[in-house]
Amino acid sequence: MYFKDYNEEKCYPLSYFKWLLDHEELDELTLYEAQRLQDVDGFFWCRFYEEPMDKTEGGCGKNCEGYKPRNGFNGCCRHYSLKFYEPTDKCITISKSGTLKK
Repeated sequence: MYFKDYNEEKCYPLSYFKWLLDHEELDELTLYEAQRLQDVDGFFWCRFYEEPMDKTEGGCGKNCEGYKPRNGFNGCCRHYSLKFYEPTDKCITISKSGTLKK
């Protein structure tokens, strides 16, 4: 997982940034490697809304338009995740030619 900028909130896999090179007609991109954080107390990541949610507000459930139970009936939503990432000081540069520079 990588961040496009050090102050970004979201990170993506390398495949996304390779697609971005072509889509935005860029020659190269410098990316920051992401490291996974331990559980963040009181919060979860919603993959549907792509943002952190407060567990105490009950952000996941039948009243949410993105709610889809993992088992198809009820319970934990398939968009619920405890994975949070932060950027590191390690950078890589990718280019259209497919080269990676660390």
